Amino acid sequence: MKGFTTKPYQGFSLIELMIAMSLALLLMLGVYKVFDVQQHGFEVIAALNDREDNAQLAMNILSNGIRMADHWGGVDAQQVRHINGSLSSASGACDSSWVFKVTDGLLGVEGSSSAQALKGLPIKCLKNKDYLKNSDLLVIRFADSHGYYRESDIDNKRYQKHYFVRAQSGKSAILFQGKQLALAAKNLPDLGFHYNMLFHSSLYFLRPCRKSSSGCIAGSSVLTRLTLKGDRYIQESLVEGLEQMQFEYGVDDNQDNSVDRYLVASKVSDWQKVLSVRIYLLVRSSLQDKTIDEKGKVYVMNSSALHTDNIYQVPDSLRYFPRKLYQSEVSIRNRLVN
Repeated sequence: MKGFTTKPYQGFSLIELMIAMSLALLLMLGVYKVFDVQQHGFEVIAALNDREDNAQLAMNILSNGIRMADHWGGVDAQQVRHINGSLSSASGACDSSWVFKVTDGLLGVEGSSSAQALKGLPIKCLKNKDYLKNSDLLVIRFADSHGYYRESDIDNKRYQKHYFVRAQSGKSAILFQGKQLALAAKNLPDLGFHYNMLFHSSLYFLRPCRKSSSGCIAGSSVLTRLTLKGDRYIQESLVEGLEQMQFEYGVDDNQDNSVDRYLVASKVSDWQKVLSVRIYLLVRSSLQDKTIDEKGKVYVMNSSALHTDNIYQVPDSLRYFPRKLYQSEVSIRNRLVN
């Protein structure tokens, strides 16, 4: 037999293979880094869009309530009588006498260091844990003219616990519970024109984000209201992402139906002279952006632009969150100026 020889196999050496793998790994890391930066950019933009949406929603909720404040169907608040009713659920001292106080169709409460220190709000109406310190509160009450109810609508099981205002424009009005319809009709007989409207009573405030919530972000808060639902005065979450909220009130000093000056709640002596409300909302993104640093930045939330009342200084722990201050002025459409 003739002998034979074998040719050595041609391929990569171990060193060449390691170099190739290292280069591939570096390339993959570069691609991942670009993808990660782009993904974070998309998330930041989406969070900013959510911030805009939250601000718009919060403004709409507050503005709609302010416009309707103190509306009693063409009747002055002093002419609205009340058939005594009760609440099955109320928060602390926010009892029926507070909820049904129609003479305060609009009432501002200036912020303080705790819920118990608030002036103008019944003690224990809010718990300290449910109140964002130094944020303002707003009380709004009115008869809702967006819907009118016939006696046949009210006189059924569905509306037995709800509260209504029965009004005759230019005459008088009466606040009653659905089950008291017969008594209300007796006390305010039909003169050929009357309106039955749902009664609204709400307290708007900022509540700190609860750690038990899956969407809780450190330092964030939620626009919340205590509101009348049937015969229950309950807490209702509305809009997330609000960092601070302040109000100013346009006062008509000489009764010429125009605003003469804007005041904070503690300086308003007669709430019937308030014709408009300025809303200041500081809304924050849910994601940090290290390209933004607002360490020590002060947001001025007052018409005088002075660093005195209604200011907010960004804490160091929240310095990298994008935020924006929104402002709106809303007139009270239905206020009767004597």
